[in-house]
Amino acid sequence: MVNNAFKTTATSIFVGRLLLPKLVNRLTEAHDRALAAIGLTVKQAAILLSCDLKEANTPAELAGMYGLEVSSITRMVERLERKGLLKHVRNRADRRQVILQITARGKQALRQAVPIASQVASQAWQGVTKNERVVLDTIVTKVMNNLNHRGAQKQMNKLK
Repeated sequence: MVNNAFKTTATSIFVGRLLLPKLVNRLTEAHDRALAAIGLTVKQAAILLSCDLKEANTPAELAGMYGLEVSSITRMVERLERKGLLKHVRNRADRRQVILQITARGKQALRQAVPIASQVASQAWQGVTKNERVVLDTIVTKVMNNLNHRGAQKQMNKLK
């Protein structure tokens, strides 16, 4: 039998052990259900949006942005290319690098996806005040920065 002190300690040290994954899964499922009407997933729509906004235009940049493996991004890009929503071209300065570009058809799909995703977001944020959203953003940003700093610090210690 697990004693209460151990249970309390164990559950407090695994930050977000259940809550955050459940939240991400529910948001993804809700978006995917809604976007299925136009043949997209939330990850595919996000890739289209990032390419359209020019936040990222290579599989490696997208992987870093979304915390995914480059191979996962490559598979999603291939699906988007087959649908005619995205195309890749070789970088003229470095032929080894692939540059991703949203197509006219991709822009059209994105124009359909944004209002759909907006409805899901409105439903998700229902009953959450603007102040609560700011607090959530602040907390998540602090935790991510703490972990990024720690990861960078760990890398620095390895180099010594």
